[in-house]
Amino acid sequence: MLGGYLLQHHGASAVFIFCSILIGVWLLLAMSMERPPAVRTRLFHVREMAAERATELSKQLARLNGVSEALVVGEEGIAILKVDMRGWDEAAVEKLIEGEQENGVSQ
Repeated sequence: MLGGYLLQHHGASAVFIFCSILIGVWLLLAMSMERPPAVRTRLFHVREMAAERATELSKQLARLNGVSEALVVGEEGIAILKVDMRGWDEAAVEKLIEGEQENGVSQ
């Protein structure tokens, strides 16, 4: 509506100037935004487990450095992690999963 008003009362150059100002404001806002983290999804195989144990393992994995989300699907035997590629500790994840595997074998 504003573009139509500007065109009718002030001409096409007013619409162009108005749009240029909007682009400039957006550019200033965009320059102040933070870059989102480089998050990747990683899939790990775990032993099949009960839902309660899968929930507990999910919580333990989510507390590790660089892991933003963790989901363990016990029936499928998989752990799905969203990790920050700049600072996650893959060795800690593997150690936790290996410890879970050993606990499952001994039970």
